[in-house]
Amino acid sequence: MSASATNPERDPRIEACGTASAHPEDLAKVEIFAFLSQLAEAGQASLSPLENGEIEVRFLTGEIFLLGASTITRLN
Repeated sequence: MSASATNPERDPRIEACGTASAHPEDLAKVEIFAFLSQLAEAGQASLSPLENGEIEVRFLTGEIFLLGASTITRLN
């Protein structure tokens, strides 16, 4: 999964969250994923899809988050 971590658009779960076809109630999720994708492209964070459907976000500053379908959990 390292290819997805360096290029989040390759994973359909990450790519689908940033598309304009999302439902209006998911606009906040779309904006968050767009911002996280920009951070990943800039080398500030890595996005890694997990087998359980969540996405792990690791920032260069050490913070780690899990993005679920409707939650964001900070791990450290």
